Amino acid sequence: MTVEILYPEAMNLYGEQANAMYLAKAAGAELALTHLYDRPLFTHEDVALVYMGSGTWSGQQLARDALTPWVGELIKRTERGGAALFTGSAFEVLGKYIQDEEGSCRPMLGLLPFYTDRSFLSRYNAIYLGKLGGETIVGHKSQFGASHLIPDAPCPLPMPLTFLFRTLRGAGLGPDTAWEGFRSKNLMATAVSGPVVIQNPPFARYLLALMGSSAPLLCADAAAASYRVRVREFSEPSRGVTY
Repeated sequence: MTVEILYPEAMNLYGEQANAMYLAKAAGAELALTHLYDRPLFTHEDVALVYMGSGTWSGQQLARDALTPWVGELIKRTERGGAALFTGSAFEVLGKYIQDEEGSCRPMLGLLPFYTDRSFLSRYNAIYLGKLGGETIVGHKSQFGASHLIPDAPCPLPMPLTFLFRTLRGAGLGPDTAWEGFRSKNLMATAVSGPVVIQNPPFARYLLALMGSSAPLLCADAAAASYRVRVREFSEPSRGVTY
């Protein structure tokens, strides 16, 4: 069993490769680091999980360019039910384009039917509280803009395409959107950044199951205790959302 991290030199802004490292260690899986000029392992080997985390604006462009030749293989992998997780600004790389404050557009991979507005003068930092099915999800967002659905935009990923999280506190795709992230079969993408897998034991267990592992979580008791505290604190009406 192998967990593959895509482009850690460009897409590890918040140390997010620790999400994949945590799952790999729990499952007893090998960890593979695919660099910008490597052929991704998932294109020619059986990989349990593909993961990509946040990067800077330049990191996003590097990741887009590196993954572009392999988009067809990523679509085929998704059709077969292969698990993949994109977090933080890796989410934006899967969209149609990113538009800056001057109106210029940079095309992204075009896998998901949305675009992102970007303004480096208006950063959004906030807690996030949501639901994945019946489980609560906690995390953080740090963005220079919001994402917007493009009605009737073609989506090459397998259908049905669904939203990933239902937002309880904080912003979804945009400030006024109740839904956050997307899911196509077992490919999941969310703008929630940081150690979202480690912070959410139910989500971690769910991902392990998708990987074909029934192994227990690492430091399960401590992770569960920390998760309960965070859920309680993020749910407090008196606690602010933005910071």
